[in-house]
Amino acid sequence: IGIQIWPHKTLSIGLMALSRYDMTLEGPLTITPGSDSPFYSDDPEKMARIANNKHKTEISAPWILGFGVNWDIAPFLELGAEFRYYINSHIDAQVTTLTEGEVLPPMLPDGLVTVKNLKNSFHTGAGLVINPIIGLDLDLLTGFHYESTSTPDNTVEVSAPTFDLASVHGGLRYTHDQRYTLSLIYSHYWYFERKTTNSTTSPPTNFTGSAYTNQLTLVFEARFADGLGVSN
Repeated sequence: IGIQIWPHKTLSIGLMALSRYDMTLEGPLTITPGSDSPFYSDDPEKMARIANNKHKTEISAPWILGFGVNWDIAPFLELGAEFRYYINSHIDAQVTTLTEGEVLPPMLPDGLVTVKNLKNSFHTGAGLVINPIIGLDLDLLTGFHYESTSTPDNTVEVSAPTFDLASVHGGLRYTHDQRYTLSLIYSHYWYFERKTTNSTTSPPTNFTGSAYTNQLTLVFEARFADGLGVSN
């Protein structure tokens, strides 16, 4: 649910809330024990009986609260900013129940439990749109955003790590006949270093890591009629 208000013709403010939702994933699950696992066997038939299972996994998505503001400072300059808050703290674990299988379901009556212990997190960002006076409907775009991770150090998984991150963006947006828009955006992301020494995952995934990435995005939008459009 959301609401947008205009306290002034050049200023708009938006508020939104996205409710928590829970879903269940069901289907085949293949489990392949490693050579150091007590379930490992050199017998291919026994390994097949261990590997072939079906599962039911409960997944939750958090409440999200958001605030945004947009200000037309001048005919050629527009400023926007947003803040989103994710209420993750109710998600403390993810449980995968083995519903079918010859070997593992009786041995794992409580299923496969992945500790999450998530904390609340946030996302914030701001940007500028500048329309240069050069006789073309060409916009210059620039902005940044920062996002905190919801995963504590002791439950982060090296196979799917999350980081506090920051990014800067810049690009061009060209509009033709108020119907077609072509945008080219460059983004640079910094994933800030995190260090895990007391991992509670199974197996433990103690690690130190950081990263950066560069992304180039091309977006085309077309408006065929009022209220009807497509983008890619």
